[in-house]
This record gives sequence, C-alpha cells and structure tokens, in this order.
Amino acid sequence: MNLLSKKYRELKPTADYLTDPVVLAQAWKKANQHIRITNWYAETFELDRTIIDLETKLAEWKVNYEKKGLSFEQLKFVLAPKNSQWEFHEIGVFGSIDLNGTDPAGC
Repeated sequence: MNLLSKKYRELKPTADYLTDPVVLAQAWKKANQHIRITNWYAETFELDRTIIDLETKLAEWKVNYEKKGLSFEQLKFVLAPKNSQWEFHEIGVFGSIDLNGTDPAGC
C-alpha cells in the first residue's frame, strides 16, 4: 500500500505545485527545521505563531500567489543578538535602539 500520491513523486516548479497545500506544508516544515537547527540567534516566536494555524497560513499564501501578490526578494541578513532591541529606521538601514543616550551603531 502506497500512501504517497503519484503526483508528488516528481515535483516541478509549476503553479500547480507552488499552490498545493501538501507541497507548501512540507516546504514550510523543512524551512522551519532548518531555521531552528542552524540559526541559534533566530527569533522563533514567529515560527511558533505560524505553526499554530498553519493550515490558514498555507491557504493565505496560496491566495497571495494566485493573485500575484506574492513576490520574492533577496534575503536580508541581520546579525542581532536575541537580547537586544532593534528597529529599522529606513529601508536598508538598521541599527540598535539607543537605550543609554549613545548609539553604538552610529545610526
């Protein structure tokens, strides 16, 4: 008895697969696992919030893709300790919040 549908044996980069809840769920699980294992500094609260209602999020992502409202951007990598407060001042510029009257990032 085979539990895996033949459809999923060979994934292709088509809209049908990119909007399929099964494929989206597996991709999310893989990304979630990778982030938690490799990024000790990552804020995992958003991952926890997403997994609580993953089915709704997957449906939302599917609708966004179908409406062409989903766009891909380059990843933004910000090294920030979890115990520091950070804010974005303008697009592309970031620094730590000035809590003691001095701004070590110079922003």
